[in-house]
Amino acid sequence: MDKKDIVMQCRQEYQADMLYKQGRVPDWQANEDLYYGKVKKSLKGRFNVPVPIMSGFIDTLLSKIDDPPVLRFKGTEEADFRSTQKIQSFWDAQSKAEDNDYESRDLDGKKMAAFYGRAIFKNFGESDPVFKFHIILTDPYDFYVDPMGGGNLEMARHCGEDNIYKSKSQLKEGAASGRYDKEVVQLLINGLAENVYLDNDTNFRNKANRAAALGLSNTTYNFTGEGQIRFIESGTIVNGERYHVVWNYETGLAIRCVPWKEDFESGLWCWTSWATNRDPFNFWSKAPADDMRPIAETIKIFLNQELDNRQKRNFGQRAYDPELFPNGAELEYRQGGLVAVRAGASKVQSIANGIFQFETPELNGTINLVNWLDNIAGQKTGVTAAAQGNAAEQ
Repeated sequence: MDKKDIVMQCRQEYQADMLYKQGRVPDWQANEDLYYGKVKKSLKGRFNVPVPIMSGFIDTLLSKIDDPPVLRFKGTEEADFRSTQKIQSFWDAQSKAEDNDYESRDLDGKKMAAFYGRAIFKNFGESDPVFKFHIILTDPYDFYVDPMGGGNLEMARHCGEDNIYKSKSQLKEGAASGRYDKEVVQLLINGLAENVYLDNDTNFRNKANRAAALGLSNTTYNFTGEGQIRFIESGTIVNGERYHVVWNYETGLAIRCVPWKEDFESGLWCWTSWATNRDPFNFWSKAPADDMRPIAETIKIFLNQELDNRQKRNFGQRAYDPELFPNGAELEYRQGGLVAVRAGASKVQSIANGIFQFETPELNGTINLVNWLDNIAGQKTGVTAAAQGNAAEQ
């Protein structure tokens, strides 16, 4: 199987896996909208204000799980004592290094998992010029995976990551070192503009919603002085062997296509993932935000209905006798306003009898129902009303 056929296989896997994931995307974007307070335009005279239920839930949940994981190495026999101590010291030094900041990356992964049900990382080490281990957070929108692999990522027959950008200088450096295919790099560079705006999104245009919820654009203003090319990094299986392929979607050209073990000696996928609600037969399982979303939406509806009701009660409709009030527009409130009245022109006995106020009944039970929903959410998720805004000590 030549390189062209391998890239074609990666393309088909990418398209199929991305289409499969699309079924989860509407739920993800609904979670984002509630968290960032994005609402649709309401009808004239109707309220549709955001209520920070989802944001309070997510932020309180993160405050309860913000402690980083701690690794403790133990030997299997007495002779392992010194080597175990060395490994422990090495890990402690690496995890606390300023340029690693594993703690922040762990917290970022937990936030992604709260929204999307999955925290995904790319993990790999390098030894040139010195050893360094990398833990890089992967956006769930960019990641694709074999649907048949189930909840265990290592069981997937293929997986990969979109939106891998490389500049002209990076491509030339990689070609000079022999890591990238020189002919392919030259073909790509020849068609590369010097100054471009990066389109940091997938072919399905899903990531734009996250930025749009804050009134931002993730494509319009991403200017870079040096030309960049977008690649997809893929892991696939060819004739029973795993392959590492870095390829460009538009051209179908691969700058690297080698057996997986040439780049990752362990033979394991470089991506790792954990799920909040693990499903052994489905990688894209549900998220904590999915459980909170119906409650958050219901509370938002109730509170907006309460505001609509208050608006009607404060500025309700009225009926008036045109024989008594020749100009109905004058009945609208104006500071120091005067209203013309035709005295004796109407059969009514007084001015008060010439105006009728349509009454809007008051809504009852909204606060009680909202409190009940909040309590139910706290019992089922652990994020109770008493815990909101307070971080746990441990």
